[in-house]
Amino acid sequence: MVFLLTGEMPFGPWRQSELDTFAKIARGYFILSHNLSPEAVDLITKLLEVDEKTRLGSHGSSSVRSHLWFDGVDWKGIRDRTCPVPQELAFRVAQHLEIHSEDCPVAVASPPQDIAELNVPEWLDD
Repeated sequence: MVFLLTGEMPFGPWRQSELDTFAKIARGYFILSHNLSPEAVDLITKLLEVDEKTRLGSHGSSSVRSHLWFDGVDWKGIRDRTCPVPQELAFRVAQHLEIHSEDCPVAVASPPQDIAELNVPEWLDD
């Protein structure tokens, strides 16, 4: 998660010394960017807790889903696939695919907009 938010590893570059990285993980020593929100820092800190009995999520996923960082997330909509894709995410994916189109051997089509179409298995078309 830290890498997704900042592009950096919280335990430092593991390729430098894997043993050093493992030691940092075991001790719970990590560095977070100052650009992260307080909610993100709290979530990451609790997810990286060394003691697995007190680590966020150790007693079920509901504690993770109810964390303040996820405030406003429509978990039911995500589960039911009725939640719209955020425009920023769709834009970034489209931009990435446009830049790296030569790396993609298969044509990428836009997903159907009709929810009913999403639930029809492709093999039924044959």
